[in-house]
Amino acid sequence: MRVQIKSDSAEMEKKLEALVKKQTMFAASVALTRTATEVRDNYVLPKYRRTFDSKNKPFEKIVNHVSASDARYAKKTGVAVAAIKRRDGPMVRGTLNLRKYYASKGKSGKGPSTTDFMKLHVSGGVKRPKGQKLAVPLSGSKVTRRKAGAKAGAVTKTFEPKNIIESGKGFILGKKGSGKSYIARRMARGGVQVLYSLQSSVKIAPVYDPTQVARRGAKARFPAQYRKAFFKALKTARLR
Repeated sequence: MRVQIKSDSAEMEKKLEALVKKQTMFAASVALTRTATEVRDNYVLPKYRRTFDSKNKPFEKIVNHVSASDARYAKKTGVAVAAIKRRDGPMVRGTLNLRKYYASKGKSGKGPSTTDFMKLHVSGGVKRPKGQKLAVPLSGSKVTRRKAGAKAGAVTKTFEPKNIIESGKGFILGKKGSGKSYIARRMARGGVQVLYSLQSSVKIAPVYDPTQVARRGAKARFPAQYRKAFFKALKTARLR
């Protein structure tokens, strides 16, 4: 966007130029935050939902969190920065400090203890157990997941591997020398239900990279957001 300033008074023209210069980065900061939010909601989240069977709606915005642009940083450096990132990930320089931001709003900003595992879905890699083995639900097993609440998508308490074993009905099933083992449980009417495969590690393929859709969204939406923020900034600014 180009801004051309003309005035019959040299002094007034100088003041107007200073005003525009002062408000430019403030408007860019506001516009970038609004653009990031619009891109997250209308471009990135649809990509996320096409990639994952998303049952936990709040979690979607925790791992695609908008870190707002810090207007003071923008004015000081001439660079406006906003980010779409994991909320508990490293802070991006030039964005608002989340802890201070939530404290100022009277919010705790609570969320999962970590969303670090999401990195593997982006870059790919190997997931390893905290203990001896990873319990991986078998395809077509009767393992159920929570449908609502903060832990939506997580395995229901009844089907958590630890609870199955401690119920007295669960046991480890495996053939000696085969290296394969499973978590199974005895059914009340007889028979055995095999639920989990126990593995030393699991290879995670890279399946989620919203970078391209985010760039496309930013290119499409930032100009309009900037014009809106810029004219509002000029309208509400004081000419000194």
